[in-house]
Amino acid sequence: MIGDNLVADIEGGRAAGLSTIHLAPSGAGRGLSVCRLSDIPSLIQSVSIEERCLS
Repeated sequence: MIGDNLVADIEGGRAAGLSTIHLAPSGAGRGLSVCRLSDIPSLIQSVSIEERCLS
């Protein structure tokens, strides 16, 4: 789940068991967060690499 509303999108997505990315243009995001939508692919790639390293 990708969203800009911390309560409705991020907390709601987590409550539903989804992974979340907070779109926070101000740079003050919580958890996994990006400033621009164009940053999402590299964030997902870095998380995927970390998960493979932990396995």
